[in-house]
Amino acid sequence: MREELKHCPVCEATSFEEAVSTVDYSTSKEEFTVQKCTACSHLFTSPRVLENEIGPYYDNPNYISHTNENKSLFGQVYQVLRGVNLRRKLSYVNAVYTGQGTVLDYGCGTGQFLETLVQSGKNAVGVEINDNARAAAQSFGSVSASIEGVEKGVEVITMWHVLEHIYDLNGLLSSFKERLLPGGHLIIAVPNPESHDAEHYG
Repeated sequence: MREELKHCPVCEATSFEEAVSTVDYSTSKEEFTVQKCTACSHLFTSPRVLENEIGPYYDNPNYISHTNENKSLFGQVYQVLRGVNLRRKLSYVNAVYTGQGTVLDYGCGTGQFLETLVQSGKNAVGVEINDNARAAAQSFGSVSASIEGVEKGVEVITMWHVLEHIYDLNGLLSSFKERLLPGGHLIIAVPNPESHDAEHYG
């Protein structure tokens, strides 16, 4: 079941225009529509899958970021590129914080970036809602099912292509603010709707 959003998740405006409608070819094979808020230009999916029904979408074996599959050609290429990206992500963290305090990776998947953080000498903690991915990630650090399981005193919070999956944006950002130390940093990566890939593939 899906719900149609009546307000922009960011600014609460009520005027939208359709940005793109596309099929999820990799996992669900379903069609999704992305709306653009005419007030703040925020892009969001609507209608969207209900939050209490989203779990199976992430349990799909084709959702490769929740697996360590490396048997197929695509899986092997993905794992190589993942290694490159892990080093790049660490460089972003080190650019703002070089200490050994706590770094929270929100939406940590199977924990590869947690492992990278630990190897660099940092105290890594994670949040992952998917049970199977969280179980794999827990071998690299403390991983909770929600932000409520994370204690205050975090130096850096990272979200690598996770923000666009969040249902309550403002609520989560408030929780981040409560846990970040004064002068802490929030590093966010999101899809670029103006990229070559977006223009070419939709």
